[in-house]
Amino acid sequence: MVQYRKLVAMPGKPRSLHCVRDLRQQLKSRLHVHEWLDDRALAEHVGARTVALVPNRVRDYTLSQDLMKVYQLLSLGVRVMCPRLLWPDSVDREFGLLLDHGIRLDDVLADWIEDSPPSQDWRSAFAASHSWANRARSIYSLIERADT
Repeated sequence: MVQYRKLVAMPGKPRSLHCVRDLRQQLKSRLHVHEWLDDRALAEHVGARTVALVPNRVRDYTLSQDLMKVYQLLSLGVRVMCPRLLWPDSVDREFGLLLDHGIRLDDVLADWIEDSPPSQDWRSAFAASHSWANRARSIYSLIERADT
């Protein structure tokens, strides 16, 4: 059995961390809770088995959003667990564990964690193709087409 070092980082006020209290008691020193990690600090923690959970609920609002956190995490080499309906259409599902009702996490998580994380070449190409500059160009071309 492989032992995993756990790291949970979440934004918000310290009182918002109450949801991990029971998990913290169960995992003891294997769970590290940080109120907030910026990109640089998060990158220092990324390893071959680092994964992130996007716990957003599937709602009209979340369906209308593009989960920028997915782009950020994949660029850092972190694979992402996320509800299938919220996964951005423009992102390959290769490094995502997409969850639906009825999927037992215990049945799929261990194998998924053992898969290879994104390579440096893949990460660089992914970050370049989804950069803010590319997004701005796409928006500009859509506006230009609408004006003609």
